[in-house]
Order: sequence, then C-alpha cells, then structure tokens
Amino acid sequence: MRCAVIKCVCDVCAGLKESTEQLVKKKLEGKETLTPWEGFLEKKKEKKKQKKTKKKEGEEEEEALSDDELPPDVDLNDPFFAEELNAAASRRRRSC
Repeated sequence: MRCAVIKCVCDVCAGLKESTEQLVKKKLEGKETLTPWEGFLEKKKEKKKQKKTKKKEGEEEEEALSDDELPPDVDLNDPFFAEELNAAASRRRRSC
C-alpha cells in the first residue's frame, strides 16, 4: 500500500514538472506575441528609460557648461562685473 502511494506521488511530481516546463516554454514564446496591454506597458517602460537617459545626458552637458561660465577675457576686477557678481550672490543667499 505504501509503495502505491509513493508511486502515485512520484507520478504527480513528474506531471507537475512536465506541466511547469510547458508553462515556461509558453511564457518564453509568449514574449514575442504580447497582448495589447502588455505591449502598451512595454512601450511605456521604454519611453521612461529614454527620458531618464536623456535627462542624465542633459545634466552632464549642464555641468560642462557651468565650467565654461565665464569667458577667458572677462576681468573680474572690473567694477561692472564685480557689481553683477555681488548682486547674483546676494540673490542666491536670499532665496536659500
């Protein structure tokens, strides 16, 4: 009796293994044929990734521009530029 139960359980396990393998195969094949909703979600994810990378690239460019903020021919000892720099610095302090 005990052997019959164990054999039955083993048969069930083998059946489960086969069915799970089939489900995995279907899932892998199913990626090629997405439902309309899944396709929409994939497109949405892709757009989000593109925006993220574009934003990162924009930040890198912004950093590069901030390094070249002042042209080399600007004399900071000139009274005009000194006044402007002081005014900009005081505006920053007020906003923070």
